[in-house]
Amino acid sequence: TDAIVDSGASISIFKSDVAKAIGISLKDGEKRIFQAASAKLIGYVHDVVLLINGCQINCKVAFSDGLQTSFNLLGRETVFDKFLITFDEKNKRIMIKAV
Repeated sequence: TDAIVDSGASISIFKSDVAKAIGISLKDGEKRIFQAASAKLIGYVHDVVLLINGCQINCKVAFSDGLQTSFNLLGRETVFDKFLITFDEKNKRIMIKAV
């Protein structure tokens, strides 16, 4: 699946249908409550392997039925420390390099 890099998100949050698609039982994860832009949402945190810019990394992802965006969010916890991430606002692009 795809995700948008969100430096304002403390943890990566994906829609619950992604968990189902990869065989994760949603509520077996650690239950956490998150403050989203417009409301609080409940997510279940799981350890997963993500492929980001050609690099496989182990990270924590919260899966939620309550995510109201049409996209998944790639947040800071267990992700940003593994990459140099540059937001090039002028040219409207993001550069991601493994460190």
